[in-house]
Parts: sequence; C-alpha cells; structure tokens
Amino acid sequence: MRAFKKTPLFGNRIFVILHDLMRDHWLCAVIYEPKDKAPEICLFDSLQPGDETKASATLTQKQVQGLQELCQLKFGKVGTLCTYYAALPQQTNNYDCGLYVLEYLTMV
Repeated sequence: MRAFKKTPLFGNRIFVILHDLMRDHWLCAVIYEPKDKAPEICLFDSLQPGDETKASATLTQKQVQGLQELCQLKFGKVGTLCTYYAALPQQTNNYDCGLYVLEYLTMV
C-alpha cells in the first residue's frame, strides 16, 4: 500500500472494477507503475480466500488478459499480477463486496 501513496492520485493509475463470476463477487484492480520498477496489476479483494478461491485463480483468462492489455497500453509493458488481502478490511458476510470495492478505491 505504501507504493500507492507515493504515486499521484489518478496520475499513473488505472482503476478497474471486476466481477468474479465463479464467486459472484466484486473486487477492484489498480494498474500502476512504481518508480524504477515494472508495472503491477494489484487486486484488492474483501474476501479472505482459501487457495482454491484466490481472486487471481478465479478471474477468467479473459479478465486477466484485459488487465494485461490495459497495462501494455498505458505503460508499454506487461505488468505482474499481485493480490492484497492482509492489510485490508475484510467483509464478514457474502453481500457487502461492492461497498468494500468503493472503500478500497478511496484508500489508493
């Protein structure tokens, strides 16, 4: 999360809201390029998953490909995919994911 605070808001970022069809769940992605590093595609997920339901595993190939293409268009290179769970507020039910997406967008 620290890298985001050093990047000007909206300057070098693309915000994407995604629907995970397998989990019927909303999450958000932020595509950005940290200074002197390769671009990153960061997924912010409000459900602490088991290994079989990680957001990076349940997103469709088309969604991941779309994120990579956005990264390529914006920064001229493909970014690495990372997922944040631990430092984020987590939902305790199965229906507040949209509110958490909005909260995450205000945090970055």
